[in-house]
Amino acid sequence: MIRAVLLACTLLAGPALGAGSTEPDEGKEEAETPAAGMPPAPYALLPPEQVNAFPPEILARMRAALVALETARDGN
Repeated sequence: MIRAVLLACTLLAGPALGAGSTEPDEGKEEAETPAAGMPPAPYALLPPEQVNAFPPEILARMRAALVALETARDGN
């Protein structure tokens, strides 16, 4: 049960932790060229902070479960 709460807290804090700066880096190249001899990726790879393992409806259920657990713990 502790793992579920920690997972839910991690998921809730994920967007806040991965937000980063909205300003583009000046030293960063606009388009990176693939390494020589490597085929192009069949799909665009998202940065880790934009990847979400769970669909929104599952995240909503997990948030509701976390609120219910906190309410039961506090006795309200």
